[in-house]
This record gives sequence, C-alpha cells and structure tokens, in this order.
Amino acid sequence: MSIDLKARAETLALLVAWEAAHQRIVALVDSVEAAIGIQPEGQFHSTVWGTFDRYTRTLAKLLKCEHPAIDSDLHWYWHECRMGKNPMGCTQNGVVLRIDSIDALATLIAGNK
Repeated sequence: MSIDLKARAETLALLVAWEAAHQRIVALVDSVEAAIGIQPEGQFHSTVWGTFDRYTRTLAKLLKCEHPAIDSDLHWYWHECRMGKNPMGCTQNGVVLRIDSIDALATLIAGNK
C-alpha cells in the first residue's frame, strides 16, 4: 500500500484538530449536564452535536472520505469506533488495518487517495 506521506501528515493535522474539538465538546456537555441536568434530546445537545456533525461532514468532504452507506470514514470512526475507544478493523487494498487512533484513521484516509 503506497501512501503520500505529505498528504498523510496534512490529513493527520486536520484529524488531530477534529479530535480535540470532539474532546472539548464532550467536556462541555458533561459539565453542563452536571450543573443543570439537561436532557440528551434537548436543544442544547441538538445544537452542539449538530454543529460537530456539520464540521465532520465538511472535513470528510475536504478529505474525500465520504461513503454513502456510512456517511464518511470520520462518521464511522466517531460513531462505530467511538473515537478510538472501540477499535475496529477494515480492509484496504487487501490489507487489514486496525483503526484504533487518529493516527490509524489518517493512514486509512491517506491510503484511499
């Protein structure tokens, strides 16, 4: 599997910022929930997670990792892999990759180019 290392580095930088945004949102939601006990179905959750979803869709379009069945590699990593907490495998060019980190996700995305 041949990977453009410059493209991978650029992808990784974008993914690190995306992961950091996710971590800040989780911390914010947790602190607000602890303080005022908001409901997951409420406007706060819809607004915060809806904004992160739009960010994710935009980044996926930029990185060219959209897929009709799963929205994008980023959505798959976010929802199915739980941002690396639930590592999963996928096959790329006959090679099985373990996706358990942003670094592994960057390799997957860069290898799809």
